[in-house]
Amino acid sequence: MRKFITVFALAVCSVWPSTLSADGPHRSASLDNLRIKGVMMYDNDKSTENTGLYSYTVKAPVSRRQLTSMPRLYANGGSVAVDNRLYTYSYEIAYGYVSSARYYVYDLVTGAQISSTSMGYDLTVAYSHAAVSSAVDPVSGDVYSSGYEYNAADKTLSVKLKIWNLAENTKTTVGDMTAPLIAMAFDNEGQLWGITASSSTTSTDGGYLVKVDKTTGTQTLVGDTGVRPYYDQSAVIDPAHGTFYWLANTQTEEANLYEVDLATGKATLIGAFPNGDEVVAATIDAEEYDDAAPSPAANLTATARPDHLLDVQFDMPTTSYDGSALTGSLTWSIEVKGTEIIVRSGTATAGAHVAETVDAGASGAAQLSVCISKGELSGPAEIKDVYAGYDKMLPAANVTLKYENGVNTLTWEAPATGHFNGLLSADGLRYRIKRMPEDVVVAEAHPSTAYTETVTDNNLRSTYYKVSAINGDVIGDEASSNSVVTGSAVTPPYSQDFNEADALDLYTIVDANKDNNTWYYSVKSAKYRQSTSTGADDYLFMPAFNLKGGNSYELSFDGYNTSSSYTNLIEVVIASSPEAEAATVVTESPISFANDSRTVTNEKVIVKPEADGKYYIGFHIVSAQRQGTFTIDNVVLSAGKSTAVPAAADIFDVTPGASGALNAHIAVTAPSLTAAGEQLGQEELSFTVLRGETEIHSGTIAPGANTAIDDENIVESGIYTYTVWFANCEGTGETAETTVFVGTDTPSAPSDVILTDCNDGRGLVSWTASGEGINGGYVDEANVIYTVISATRNEIIKTGIKGTSAEIPVTQEGTQTIYSVKVAAAYTDNATATATASNEILAGMPYAMPYAESFAGAAASTSPWIKETVSGKSYDTSWAARAEYTYDNDGGAADMTAYSAASSRWAGPKIDISNTVKPQASAYVYLPGGNTRLTLQLQKDNGEWIDLGSVDDAADEWVLLTAPLADYKSRNVRLGLLGECFGGMRFIYVDNITVNDLSSGIDNLTDSNIDADIHAADGKIIITAATEIPLAVYTADGRCVASLTSRHAEIPACAGVYIVRAGTRTVKIIL
Repeated sequence: MRKFITVFALAVCSVWPSTLSADGPHRSASLDNLRIKGVMMYDNDKSTENTGLYSYTVKAPVSRRQLTSMPRLYANGGSVAVDNRLYTYSYEIAYGYVSSARYYVYDLVTGAQISSTSMGYDLTVAYSHAAVSSAVDPVSGDVYSSGYEYNAADKTLSVKLKIWNLAENTKTTVGDMTAPLIAMAFDNEGQLWGITASSSTTSTDGGYLVKVDKTTGTQTLVGDTGVRPYYDQSAVIDPAHGTFYWLANTQTEEANLYEVDLATGKATLIGAFPNGDEVVAATIDAEEYDDAAPSPAANLTATARPDHLLDVQFDMPTTSYDGSALTGSLTWSIEVKGTEIIVRSGTATAGAHVAETVDAGASGAAQLSVCISKGELSGPAEIKDVYAGYDKMLPAANVTLKYENGVNTLTWEAPATGHFNGLLSADGLRYRIKRMPEDVVVAEAHPSTAYTETVTDNNLRSTYYKVSAINGDVIGDEASSNSVVTGSAVTPPYSQDFNEADALDLYTIVDANKDNNTWYYSVKSAKYRQSTSTGADDYLFMPAFNLKGGNSYELSFDGYNTSSSYTNLIEVVIASSPEAEAATVVTESPISFANDSRTVTNEKVIVKPEADGKYYIGFHIVSAQRQGTFTIDNVVLSAGKSTAVPAAADIFDVTPGASGALNAHIAVTAPSLTAAGEQLGQEELSFTVLRGETEIHSGTIAPGANTAIDDENIVESGIYTYTVWFANCEGTGETAETTVFVGTDTPSAPSDVILTDCNDGRGLVSWTASGEGINGGYVDEANVIYTVISATRNEIIKTGIKGTSAEIPVTQEGTQTIYSVKVAAAYTDNATATATASNEILAGMPYAMPYAESFAGAAASTSPWIKETVSGKSYDTSWAARAEYTYDNDGGAADMTAYSAASSRWAGPKIDISNTVKPQASAYVYLPGGNTRLTLQLQKDNGEWIDLGSVDDAADEWVLLTAPLADYKSRNVRLGLLGECFGGMRFIYVDNITVNDLSSGIDNLTDSNIDADIHAADGKIIITAATEIPLAVYTADGRCVASLTSRHAEIPACAGVYIVRAGTRTVKIIL
């Protein structure tokens, strides 16, 4: 089973009260007819052919029937079925890194994936979208989820009740929950119920039924189900009579269907699932059938007869859907859904036996359904998977090809059985035979198990055949023969897609440097295996070709590396024999490939043999060592054409119309040389210009002459490819091609998006307009509208912006969080596509003075603390609060662990030092083992990091590092711990980080002209001034306890002596 590990344990106690009274309706449907639908995402067969939408019975033994086949899906982040669509969230997080976080939508009718939306790779965002379970409220239609919020500072998850917006891929927090819920379900009144998740495979905190307040997330314990759940699962409440069905998977890997008592919480086993099914998104169709409708037909069978007949038999029901007696005449309907849909209908009395023959129309798998109705009331269908007609035969055995005296002889053994236990044709088997790799059918209905074909030319080829048995109207599985090589050389055109395993049979591989790393066949392509000790020097020669001197041949091929960080170099060579010594390089310089399989590069090279003959064209790889695996695919060699034809145009420029006009100006200079580089004569050349497939102009022109053409018939903006070629008496020459965007283009996203925090609740976003469209075309800058979007939640903050800056709110309240925005450009408001992200800042309330962080108890008391990699890989260093070494023995200090030479910064939260006089930062540093350095840094107003001071000699004791901050006063100051390791595994410890104002004012009591009243009353220091001025309160030992700018302040204080500053006035206050 696929494990879903929940993070929090639930503390439960048996004295929690039950508050539910579950009264069912006055009449309930027969359980024989009730079905639960759910998406089976795993069973013991572990086969993707089994996954999909199923219906399950609710009586023992529990049986299942597949309704829709679906691809394998992983709904570990919650799933729900709404309006025949499955909505899921799937995420993968390992070692604190997000490798995938996506929402998926599937069509439950077809099984096809409708959409896939990435939520990015931010850990906090990925967790915020995750849910343990979800359910649909039948009253409001809202989808509720048991989800999470992630605290990056202390790396913990808190459990939340959330509302899932399926259209926008968002989850909004409703409130805190005591425990995550492994399964949730709503009753008809909109009451939410859930079963708590287990925190491990051995814990006892899961499996408790709770009642959930959907307005707050508060959970009320009902009772212990007695079942300990684990892995993905689901639940549903029958809307007809209020029964809570739990499709459970347990810690002991049992997969069972339970009925849960909503009054006591006790779970009663109904039965085991057929094959260890793991089912999510459970639903029951509300009021699917009327209670008085007939039950399904009984004892349904279907027997196949030639050609496609099905003898269908069944018994009419004797009870209605609710189990009451059924009498009189009933109507039956038979539907056979195969290659076509066949329907038959008739009448029979209740309890009667019905036999009917149906022609399915063609052989194949079909779904047989029988539905019984009485009057206008139709009951549930009885459905059976059947096979009509002739069987699909298994592959022929021992398919063998021999070549002798110009004849290919193919033999095989007939298959004895098929896939579906269907009928065998009385006429016996016939065979379809295809010659490969041409994929040509050479015999459509061959009667015997031997076939011969005469080879009529001397072209070099590797031939094999595919044979499939035809049984009646059904073609069976193909079986391939061995390959044989005939002929001496290939006459182009030639192509090789490497789809067959023997694709390199006619190729020659030369390991010129004899390092045993060379070309080989793998995964439908030709590959070169890198050398870790020497550079590449290896040839892959194609089959011999019959080429004509004076002709040119275009070689086309695809190439790519295992990673875009590698660079591989390829030379194209031509040789009289497939040997390195005979090879002559065709390319002027090696072709460089620095791409991977996501961006396959196609290259074209012209090959011109000097004389008629047999030639070998090859790929010579000359890369440096350690450049990964290189792949060649889709090799094509064109038919030859004379090199006396005209070369490509000397000049071929296409200029789009100005200011988005729907026209283009074309400038052409005819070639003065042939394709072979010889001077053309005086004969005029014919030429043709195309836009796509549309001819723009044709005419004649002298070699080397210029002409201009205007294309005025463009109807809409778009990307257009223009081509031109020239022809003489020798034939059509080489083509020149250029692609341009004509018209008004969609604006590109802006660049240089900068978010500046004004430190007063406002933020300024500025950017640089791109100046061109997403296709490189003209942009109507006067009508471009910019939209500012939240980077994490994708919510629109401000739109309708015509300039290149905007003021937005940036909160100065609440807990500090990482905040950034994106800016999108379009011609309309509210655009969110093609957006560019800004820098990240910290939003929220800055910490007041004095500031202190000692990481007591191996945890940060202030947040956030964010690691930033400065050099090396992200995994080369880590920062955390740990208890290994401390300065003050409080059980914690900041700890950087370095695994190799690298550096990283641990950046703290923002601090308000704007109203201080002599602010100073200090920290204690310990560098055991040496070979490291710790630099205390400062960032003001999200600017560059500034070095305040460093310690590189603290191997034996803690060293105090201090730095004055008077030059950096601001409401937004952050301290950073820059740790550097110069080699080996090393540790850096930092403790007792403080920022204090060293000026207490005790020795400088003054009375100035500042109009301010300062006095103490009711345990408060009260300050009232005529204007807004800086205010600060200090203890007698110089510790600042309050700092702000205001006209009036009432500052609570304990009994004692205080120094109060109001502007330039300083007084002593005694409480």
